[in-house]
Amino acid sequence: MSQDHVALGEGELENELKPSASRKKVSLACLACRRRRTKCDGSVPCASCLSRNTECVKDEFDDGRRKLAVKRRLESLEKDRHLLDALLEAIRTGGPNQLHALISLIRGNAGRQDLAVFLENRFAGIRELHVHNHVHETSTTYRRHRARLGRIQDIVNPPISVPAKPWTTVTDDDDFLLDTLEEDGSEPNLGIRDHFYKEARKGLEAQEGEVSLAMVATLGVQWTYLNINGQDKLGNGVLYQQIFLSKSLGKWRQRIGQDLSMTQEYLAKVDFSLSRLEWTLYALNPLIGLALRHVRVFERPQRPKPVAQLGAGCAQQQPACWTPYPTPYTRTEWHPTCHYLAFISLAEKAGFDETLYETYRKYDSVASMDKFKKAYRELEDWPNDLPECMKLHDRATPHVIALHALHRWLNVTIAKQTAALDADIVSRPSLAQTPQSAEQRHWIEVCISASKMISKLLEQTRMNWGADHFPVIIMQPATIAAFTLLEELNDRPESQEAFYTLCVNLRAVSRRFRVSRGVLRLLHHKVKEKGIVLSEECHQLLADYHTRMDLDQNMAANIDNIGLEYLLEKWDDLDLDGV
Repeated sequence: MSQDHVALGEGELENELKPSASRKKVSLACLACRRRRTKCDGSVPCASCLSRNTECVKDEFDDGRRKLAVKRRLESLEKDRHLLDALLEAIRTGGPNQLHALISLIRGNAGRQDLAVFLENRFAGIRELHVHNHVHETSTTYRRHRARLGRIQDIVNPPISVPAKPWTTVTDDDDFLLDTLEEDGSEPNLGIRDHFYKEARKGLEAQEGEVSLAMVATLGVQWTYLNINGQDKLGNGVLYQQIFLSKSLGKWRQRIGQDLSMTQEYLAKVDFSLSRLEWTLYALNPLIGLALRHVRVFERPQRPKPVAQLGAGCAQQQPACWTPYPTPYTRTEWHPTCHYLAFISLAEKAGFDETLYETYRKYDSVASMDKFKKAYRELEDWPNDLPECMKLHDRATPHVIALHALHRWLNVTIAKQTAALDADIVSRPSLAQTPQSAEQRHWIEVCISASKMISKLLEQTRMNWGADHFPVIIMQPATIAAFTLLEELNDRPESQEAFYTLCVNLRAVSRRFRVSRGVLRLLHHKVKEKGIVLSEECHQLLADYHTRMDLDQNMAANIDNIGLEYLLEKWDDLDLDGV
């Protein structure tokens, strides 16, 4: 071997023996090196401990690196979440003796591990729950149950798999649904969404200037969206547009009636649909108008009602089945025709009341006042004329409960109007305060009693069916009832429970109806402004919600923008400068 080759080999060996210029970074030194303040190479045992013959121990929980810290936090939260699931399952399925032992253990400051062992040994279903969770976390079908298990990791890395069932009945293909909903906007889902949207918009624009059922239906979707978001004033304008367009559909009906190819059976179906459309819009008008304290009285539809008169017993010849969605429940029989008829009759009474109220305000007629009070008494007796399928009971469906909540809301509204007329107040009364009148105490009692009943009805819906089944129309009864109870809450401690229940339900529906967040915000402001004393749990609920909103100023501003239009039209006497 040549000397050049030897020199080159020795140079390479020397370079390999030299320490690397970029020394490996060590994020965590062992405990001994930290005490001695010596360098630690990160190994276990490290070179420093080997040279000094000392024990080398590293505490991984002291590692401050972000990824490891997040990982430890997630693991800790996962354990806490599983413990919470086990506690909830124990409360749902445990007997009185088991629950008593569990509560005693918790009050005795038992640790999490002790609670977990107790639950696994004393509750038979908990072990099955743990096995069930583990199986789904490791199986290929886990993605279909992810939403129910609620893993903490999903908050950090949200799952992109969405099961088709039970969330939609259009398709049972999970992959197709994922392609449609995927957030990255890539093909083919972007093309599908664009295609559907462009087709719908093109069809709508093609009918511009014409009156059609499609146009009225589109306005109906817009009206629903605006009401869910609390933009009632704009939504009311859309409703009026629907009413006028529906009247113009009569010309379309006359035109197709002259077409010889149209059968009488088809024309009868068209007449039925148009009748239901006109009567539905007519019924919505006084209810929405009362909410905004601005009612425009329209003439009754010329078309006959699509159903028989109320009071003739059950009008549903073939009962339908209602299945709560998406949470699985036993299928429940209900009567949509009877429900629709009851809603129309209630709206008719509201419209008649508004006509009399406007007449009295304009002409100050004693006869009108007598008719107004008579109309109120008829409204009170409205539930007595309902068929049995629409009356309240312990297992009433959310549709029926919401109908009775609307009835109680009308009781509150008309009672405040009557008190205003008694006090010679020509302007519409604020729904946040009952006017002073000779019979004020009577009308306050009516309002308080009806508001407590609304609280009870909403709680019945939440407990029996869950917050997902609150219809948007309950926002008016819930809001008016909350402010009515707040009016004399200091003088009526017995109303505290009903008010707290309303706040709980408003918070529950805030996940679906953003306007509820604005209502809770105003309730908190009103309590502080008036110095109203709340129960400890109610005060904590409103304070926590207000604090959570204040943490995100963008969210708070967005809620105010959504909710204030909804509220200012009704409670113009509230000082909102501090909100």
